[in-house]
Amino acid sequence: MPPPLQQSQHKKYWSTKQVCERFGGISSRTLSRWIESRGFPPSVTPEGEANLYSIEAILLWEENYFTQPNLA
Repeated sequence: MPPPLQQSQHKKYWSTKQVCERFGGISSRTLSRWIESRGFPPSVTPEGEANLYSIEAILLWEENYFTQPNLA
């Protein structure tokens, strides 16, 4: 399970780089596969702009994904 949030991380959105770092340095391609196959929340920005991901949605996904047996 990813580490708990630190004080400086209490914003509304994370960049692709921040999301990848949160999950141990995964690649952006792995993140795309997670969106396609694991129900990871997609970015919330319009197409063509830098991807931003809702921290709230990610935390909810983590809570659900990592507490289900045989998925983590």
